Amino acid sequence: MTAAMPSDSRYILMGSDGIAHPDGVTDPKRKGFDKFILRLMRWLLPPLVDNELSAKHLYESVKKDWCIVRPGDLTDKDEAEIYGENVVTDDYEIKDHPASSLFGGGSTARSDVARFMVKLATMDTKEFQTYNHKMPVIYNPAEKKV
Repeated sequence: MTAAMPSDSRYILMGSDGIAHPDGVTDPKRKGFDKFILRLMRWLLPPLVDNELSAKHLYESVKKDWCIVRPGDLTDKDEAEIYGENVVTDDYEIKDHPASSLFGGGSTARSDVARFMVKLATMDTKEFQTYNHKMPVIYNPAEKKV
């Protein structure tokens, strides 16, 4: 798919905060229990392996603009929080790497992930360079749990 894309396009992929950055340096090292759970998930959930291989492919082979968005545990917001008259856009935090543990790291509303991905796809090239060839993690603000 990346080979067929025009050279001036961007590739925005949704992963998860369980997917480690392929460089092996950017993300904090996982603890033993988390490593065990990830191994088990790789065996039980083939999409996890697909996500890891996609991240590796983008990191190692794709020179075009790309970004992999890694949300925390996905949640839903009430419709009024998404479409209401007092909607707060960009109601999320962007971090360079995931929380230190798979459990308790944070949650993310699906609508916020979609909003951030659209923002990445439509922002100007200069602004996108902040995220280009990176794997930002998106969480709800610390004080607001959905």
